[in-house]
Amino acid sequence: MSTALMVQDTGEVPGSTKEEKEATLRYWNSFNLDQYYADIEEFTFKTEFIEFKKEEGQAFLQWARNPSAQLSPAQAPLLEGLRQRIDDACDSIRKAVPTTTRLFVKLSSRSAKDAVDKRPDLLTPFLKKRLSQIDGPRSEDGLPESLNSRIVALRGAFLDSMAVTSAAEALEQFSYSARIVSDLKRAIDFDQWDLHIVVREYSDLPIDGELRGIVHEGKLNGLSQYYAECFFPELVSRKDEVAKAVKKFYKKVKKHIKHESFIFDVVVFHDMAIKIVELNPFGEHTGAAMFSWKNDAEIIKGGPFEFRIRTEPAPDAHLKAILGTWSHLLPKAAKSDEPHDDAHGSKS
Repeated sequence: MSTALMVQDTGEVPGSTKEEKEATLRYWNSFNLDQYYADIEEFTFKTEFIEFKKEEGQAFLQWARNPSAQLSPAQAPLLEGLRQRIDDACDSIRKAVPTTTRLFVKLSSRSAKDAVDKRPDLLTPFLKKRLSQIDGPRSEDGLPESLNSRIVALRGAFLDSMAVTSAAEALEQFSYSARIVSDLKRAIDFDQWDLHIVVREYSDLPIDGELRGIVHEGKLNGLSQYYAECFFPELVSRKDEVAKAVKKFYKKVKKHIKHESFIFDVVVFHDMAIKIVELNPFGEHTGAAMFSWKNDAEIIKGGPFEFRIRTEPAPDAHLKAILGTWSHLLPKAAKSDEPHDDAHGSKS
């Protein structure tokens, strides 16, 4: 069973020849958000795209290697100009969507989701809030006894901490992300610079409503909860309702998507409203959530449709292995006296 975990990206592109690698990269680039946003705008979150010049990417990489070092007289204004354009886009989204205070900032290719655990000082208040919302018995260190509850709280806090309020926060987040750095290096190394910085409306997403769908040759064959290691009792109780709603939603949006085969992420809100989060390339480079590219190839390519969710908590041994990576974060959050942080720097 595959799991949507954060993995290290080495920056490599599959292929035995330069031509094969370039073709793969062109295919991946066709799934950059700027390539299809206009087609699905009514079905996704309010988004603005910022021109991201190659020289700015190079200046960012130089800064990310050593943020305390001074950039050259040529590079410093490039990075400052980029920061200003990101802040302007953030203001524009806030005006368009007044309920939005925090924003989701990413590359047009991918997000910096692998950076969320690199800044415990920012993560701790979100994790504290998530832990405080969990009912049930507690252990001596103040944490829920249920390991499933701990991983659900952690995943929720990771999602919360992805939102930023400024360009400075966004670029700092980028600097901790191997995904971002790898995408920039690939675009430079293969001379395929076609990247934008994306600023999106941020909503508090129900993590039990985040789903990954698998489409092959226009047919929705697989649907899975995105966080495969988590058990969500509410999702179990409304599984059939969610599956029916997503299939209906897909029939409505498929004509707007130019790709025949792809992976798509959606969020189903508790009122059953659905929005597309993003589209992803079809293939093993994209995680299949609770499906396996190898073991489930027949279903992935031919169906019949299957919706996979976890119907009971994962074994403790499995959850302990996952939680081990972040074992230092949980006790700190449980004991923290920090007020809950609903927006970096904004206390409630």
